[in-house]
Amino acid sequence: MLQLTQLIGFGAASGAITVGKVIAGSGAYVLVGTTAGVVRISPTHKVLPAAASSYSLTGTAAGVSKPVSPAALTGLVGWWDTSVTSSLTLSGTNVTAFASQTGISNTTLSNYNNVPYSATAFNTSYPGLNYVNGNAGTLEVASFPMGTGNTLTAFYVGTMASAASSAAGRVMSYAKNISSNDFDNAGSWTVSNGTPLTTSVLLTRNSLNTQLAGISASPAGHRVIVTIDSSGVMTVYVDGVASSTATSSGNWVSGGYFDLGRQARTASDYWYGVIAEAGVATGFTNATGVAGLDAYLKAKWGL
Repeated sequence: MLQLTQLIGFGAASGAITVGKVIAGSGAYVLVGTTAGVVRISPTHKVLPAAASSYSLTGTAAGVSKPVSPAALTGLVGWWDTSVTSSLTLSGTNVTAFASQTGISNTTLSNYNNVPYSATAFNTSYPGLNYVNGNAGTLEVASFPMGTGNTLTAFYVGTMASAASSAAGRVMSYAKNISSNDFDNAGSWTVSNGTPLTTSVLLTRNSLNTQLAGISASPAGHRVIVTIDSSGVMTVYVDGVASSTATSSGNWVSGGYFDLGRQARTASDYWYGVIAEAGVATGFTNATGVAGLDAYLKAKWGL
């Protein structure tokens, strides 16, 4: 993977070469390395063959961002990746446990109801958890370490099926305790299908929503990232496109229930689709960081 320090910028006016950063201007930008090392290609910045060992990045400096692994997210408390087969415990094809890549205690997802795993569930040739059969499955963590801060970054890679098993199927859900909902209080949160079903993603907290609609239920899948900053500003990003924002501030209540695939602690609102990778961090990620994470996930999952 190419690091930002490997970018060389050519000044449009002076022709000077600056190593270690990309300088603004109308000139070209060059990524030094091999084809395999080039992982950041935004819609307006195309990698074009320039020479045997270098590639030109067309466009402006504003579109250049470094791919960011979830491991670099501030406050990463849960990270579940179906491509890490050693993290999955199976009974036949059903997942009975799904270990987090963070190594933090109380973040291993346990089987609450059968969730099938398939090595080819996602984007034709990638692994994933298969929620598309209406099996009402979920994986859950009790005493999830959300902390008592007020910021959030959460993400998943997967599909939204062309039919939904429930009106507001949850891909991720956190309820602060066993008697609380995930959507109507400041200490909890949820990411779900919005309205219309299967063509929108909804981030909800304290009965306030922010939504990105008009999304194709593509069988190839999507990258979804949601953020909440310290002022309570909530944003949904789907495939790098940001929603309008809403604001709901407050602090999390730690030690609640986190579910992947349904409303936490409630036998309803099940997800309908494939989940290949998902994660939760208690820190806020700005638009530049989101672009880097999106670039990482896009390259990793063949999107």
